[in-house]
Amino acid sequence: MLSIQEPSRSSMFSCCKDLDLDDLFAYKTYKTVRVRHRTLGLVYYITMIFIFMYTGLYTVWYQEGYVQSIAFVGSVRSTAQQPAVIYPTDPYCLPQGSNQTPTGTFAPVLPCLFPDYSSGLYAQVTSGQDGALMVGSRVSITQQERDLSCANLDYTCNNFKTTVPKQSFYMGGFENSTIVIQNAVSNATQQAYGGSQDLIVDSFITTRPAATMTGPTGLSFQVLPMAYGDQFTVGQLAWVAGLELDAIFNDPTTGGADASLRYDGQTIRIRVVFTGDRTRWDQQAYYQYFVSVNDMEAKTTWTDQTSVPIYTIDPISGALLSNGTNTTRVEYDLHGLQLIYSIEATLNVFNLPTLFLSLLSGAGLLFVAKTTADSFLLYCAPKRKDYRLFVEQLTPDFSPDSAESRTLLEKILHKKRASRAKIEQGRLTMSDAELGNQPLVAADALGALSVSPRDATAPVADVTLLRGRSAITAQGQAAMTSVRGEA
Repeated sequence: MLSIQEPSRSSMFSCCKDLDLDDLFAYKTYKTVRVRHRTLGLVYYITMIFIFMYTGLYTVWYQEGYVQSIAFVGSVRSTAQQPAVIYPTDPYCLPQGSNQTPTGTFAPVLPCLFPDYSSGLYAQVTSGQDGALMVGSRVSITQQERDLSCANLDYTCNNFKTTVPKQSFYMGGFENSTIVIQNAVSNATQQAYGGSQDLIVDSFITTRPAATMTGPTGLSFQVLPMAYGDQFTVGQLAWVAGLELDAIFNDPTTGGADASLRYDGQTIRIRVVFTGDRTRWDQQAYYQYFVSVNDMEAKTTWTDQTSVPIYTIDPISGALLSNGTNTTRVEYDLHGLQLIYSIEATLNVFNLPTLFLSLLSGAGLLFVAKTTADSFLLYCAPKRKDYRLFVEQLTPDFSPDSAESRTLLEKILHKKRASRAKIEQGRLTMSDAELGNQPLVAADALGALSVSPRDATAPVADVTLLRGRSAITAQGQAAMTSVRGEA
């Protein structure tokens, strides 16, 4: 009957009883050669200093190679409000009770209407990158009536004809009207920047400082921080943007006719910029407003939809019929300041991978400097062949072509193995007799001997390891004795 005997505990660990932890965890490193060459060394160390300065001072410190800008998500919106009190002293408004007939063309002075901005009639939200608001400064009204001579679905006939010509009006108290801007930062951005702290200050922080609005020419003012947002007047916005609303110029879009910004309108871009750095002493992130202007006319048109004819389908014939009850409509042409908003941020936080990449670039430059110096030493220097004797280590031919070379290889390998075995067994301390009998072993163990093929047949007595303060060969002693005798 076949029986299986389990291995004993002692036999299981027999394979590890001779294991040397020094061999198992041995550390491998590289030899270095110290080249005594002042010019090469001076150039190399100066280059090293410049690389350290470039990496530490410029890349890490000046360029802040340890910070990373986080992704930002926010929103902005604004509204316009008419002034609380309107004084009838605006120079662009006709005096009350004037009998002048309104006109549909440009005039520096026109009848004025109440700036009904809160109802959304003369201040409307328009399309923009992050939102836009049209604040009307002039409105033109055209009254039309449905042309009954046009048949239903006759697309060649204009269904409406003008009954009251175009009449233009300015908005009274325009400069004193107010604009309110609200901005908010997403919770994800707050957490990415401040963690559990709300370090990014937006317009919903009631204790926020007053933000500054800066124009394209450097003019600036501080907005009024309110509980419901940042407030400023249209006059302040026009001033910081450098706009003269009543200055007359030739409008190229109308063949060079006279116009003004109050009459044509103007597009203004307002950027809400958040700035914060968690690596600085003040870690709070604040926002500012930056204003820029372009030459685009700002206008929007719409029709009073309650006056548009209503089309119905005849239940008997299925024909499309128009309901004749709504026979008039009003067209509005609104011009003013179109505010286009955008929100952006530069929020920096400390980032270890970014710092590591900055230091890694410096290490790469050090490697390039080292490689360049070594390449010059070995391949370009005038004494490159002499330098190679110290830098490069020559081994015997491992593919010998002759018996002499094969014998030499075996001798050197035998002595190399013996020398290494003594080091590994901790028996490097050898007597003088052993050193004298095995000069190749001792010298090779200390790295002080090179053997060429023509040295293989040299007598062992001709090779002597220099030890102590002086050492001479047997031939040297005989030569010295001969000289003394002749003297």
